[in-house]
Amino acid sequence: SPSAAPSEPNRMVSASLLLLCAAAASAVPLKATVSTTSPSTPPPSSSGPVIDIDSKLASAVVTGGGAQVTTSGGTSGAASVTSTVRGPGSVSTLTAVGQGGISGSSATAGNSASLQKGRSKTVVEATTEGTQVKTGTQGKGITSGEAVANQKAGAEGGAQRVEAVKYVESDGKNLYKVEKVDRTAVKSASGHEASSRRFGTFNVLNLGSTAINNPGLIALPAQAPSSEPEPEPTPVYWNPKNPQPEPEPQPEPHPEPEPEPEPHPKPTKPAAPQPKKELSSESKAKQAGKTTGLGAVSSTGATQGAAQSQTSVETPNGSAKQAAVVNSGVGLTGVSSGTGLFNQKAHGKTAVTRTGESIDVTSISSGLGETDGAAGSIQSVATNGGFTAVDTLNLNLPGLDLGSKAKASGTSSSGHKASSSGPGRFITSNEVGTEIKLTTPELDLETIHVPLAAPTTKPPKVKRGKW
Repeated sequence: SPSAAPSEPNRMVSASLLLLCAAAASAVPLKATVSTTSPSTPPPSSSGPVIDIDSKLASAVVTGGGAQVTTSGGTSGAASVTSTVRGPGSVSTLTAVGQGGISGSSATAGNSASLQKGRSKTVVEATTEGTQVKTGTQGKGITSGEAVANQKAGAEGGAQRVEAVKYVESDGKNLYKVEKVDRTAVKSASGHEASSRRFGTFNVLNLGSTAINNPGLIALPAQAPSSEPEPEPTPVYWNPKNPQPEPEPQPEPHPEPEPEPEPHPKPTKPAAPQPKKELSSESKAKQAGKTTGLGAVSSTGATQGAAQSQTSVETPNGSAKQAAVVNSGVGLTGVSSGTGLFNQKAHGKTAVTRTGESIDVTSISSGLGETDGAAGSIQSVATNGGFTAVDTLNLNLPGLDLGSKAKASGTSSSGHKASSSGPGRFITSNEVGTEIKLTTPELDLETIHVPLAAPTTKPPKVKRGKW
C-alpha cells in the first residue's frame, strides 16, 4: 500500500523506516503448525519488481537582454508492501519499502542559459530464489553567462523476509522431522548533490545494489515414490429386472515365503544434503562524476545485505543440523569541483555452499578507482560469513551401542578501504575461503559380532592341583 510522499521532494528515507536490522528480524513471529506433508504454500514472491519508483527531472532556460527567469521543481514517490502467507506447516512474511525523489532549481539573467536533467530510481524484487534491491541517481547540467543551476536526488529501498517451515515427512519406512528458518534483509541508498554557475558543467552517476540468494542449503528428504494404487473391483449391484451373475471366486495366490529376519536392523543414515545452490549476499556499487568550469558535485552511496539460514532434519536413528550466515556491504563517496573527475567501482560477496559432504565459505572484496584534477573518492567494502554443521548417527541394539557424530564449522571475512585524490588510481582484490569435508562413518553390522545375551554368571574357578 503506497504511503504518503514526504514534504521535501529530495528527502531520503531514514534508516529506521526500513526495519531491516537483526532485532527487527528476530521479532517476527515464526509460529507454524506441524504438517504431515511437505508444505506446498509458496512464499510471498513476484515475477517482477515488488516496488519500482522512477522519478525524473528536466529543465531548460534561455534568456537575453534584460530578461531573467527563476525555476524550481521537484518530484518524489514512496511505497511499502507487507505480505504474509500462512499455510499448513509454513509461514512466510515479506516487508518492502522504497522511496525516491529529485529536485532542481535555476536562475538566469541577461544573455544566459541553464540546462539540466536528472533521474532517481528504486527497485525492490522478491522471488523464490532470493531478494534484491537496486537504487540509483543520475544527473547532468550546464550553465553559461549569468546562470546558476542546482540539483539534488536521492533513492533508498529495502526488504525483509522471514520464512519458516515445520513438517513431518515419510520415505515409506521412516519419519523425518524437518524444521527450517530463513531470514533475509537487504537495503540500499544512493544520492547526489550538484551545482553549476556561470560557465560550468556537472555530470554524475551513482548506482548500488545488493542481492541475497537463498534457495536453501539442505535438500530435504525426498518423498517416497508414489506407487499406483491397486484398482478397486467393479461394484456389482443386484437388479431384480436384470439379475447379474455373481462374480466367480478367484483362486487365492500361493503365499510368498516370508523373508528371514535380519539378526540386527541396519541403521538408517540421515538423508545427506544434496547439491544445492549457495546461500550468498552480494553487494555492488558504482560512481562516476565530472565537472568543468564552476561546476561541483558530491555523490554518496551505500548498500548492504544479511541472511541467515537454520535447518534441522531428524530421523529415528540420527539427525542433520546446519546453520549459516552471510553479510556484505559497500560504501562509496566521490566529490569534484572545478575541473576534475572521479570514477570507481566496488564489489563484495560472501557465500556458504554445501555440496554432498563438502561445505565451504568464501568472502570476496574488490575495487578500483581513479581521480584527476580537483576530485577525490573513498570506498569501503566488508564481507563475512560462517557455518556450523552437525551430523549424528545412533543405534541401540541388545548388548551393543553404535554411534557417530561429525561436526564442522568455518568462517571467512574480507574487506578493504581505499581512497584517491588529484591524479591517482587504485585497484584491489581479496578472496579468502575455507572448505571442510564432513563425513559420517558408515557402520557395517555384518562385520561386528554381537552376542545374543551377556553372561549373567561368572565362570567357575578351576583349582590347580598335582597330577
